[in-house]
Amino acid sequence: MAFEGAMAVALEGQLYFTTPVLAPHLRDWAAMKRADHVILLDSSLWSRKGRSHRLAINMLGKKQWLSLHADTQHWKGRSLHDLQWDSKNVDSMIHHWAKSLEPSYKTSYGFDELRPEWERFWLDAPSDVMECIVAHGQWLANWLGLHDITRKWVRASMLDEAIFQEAWFRKDVWMEPGTNAYSPQPPNRTSMPAWTEPVYRQRWDPNVGDCSSLDLLFEEGPEVWRTVDQL
Repeated sequence: MAFEGAMAVALEGQLYFTTPVLAPHLRDWAAMKRADHVILLDSSLWSRKGRSHRLAINMLGKKQWLSLHADTQHWKGRSLHDLQWDSKNVDSMIHHWAKSLEPSYKTSYGFDELRPEWERFWLDAPSDVMECIVAHGQWLANWLGLHDITRKWVRASMLDEAIFQEAWFRKDVWMEPGTNAYSPQPPNRTSMPAWTEPVYRQRWDPNVGDCSSLDLLFEEGPEVWRTVDQL
């Protein structure tokens, strides 16, 4: 997906504002599926509490976060669209991640097939954090059968200022839940529609909810559509 220049086209329909997420969870895909436009708040300041730099997996029955290799001390106080991660040491990052992934997913249906494809993505991933987030989201969406959703994505920094301000103050917009502590909130937002996360098969007990969709891909492989259809 190419984001080029300031967009001056009015955004019609239901708007969903979200912090940029490296690996969207099922709740993220469900919200984006229901929205007409998804505005990625890439002008927001980076936060350690956010999901722009990390993704959640099921590590032997417990949630664990895998993070991009970066000197995040230099990220403090900077906007997400200004950040770079340490792509020069991607081999080291992949090796470090494998220590968590292999014991967790080695007997899962999708791991053997998707792991090489996923690692190949990272070997060529953009060093610009926002470009990496968008590209990784597109990679996940393609394997999940949700590629149409990524066409709704709009980077806030690339919107014409008047268009963004009109959207930000519009009534009844949606905002990614749970971000009050580290992200600006649209003043006239409304509650998200009720949604129940589908439970899918995981190798380890207890079931770990609210993981990234990478967990679903590794666990379910070609059967992922059974869960995606419930979004």
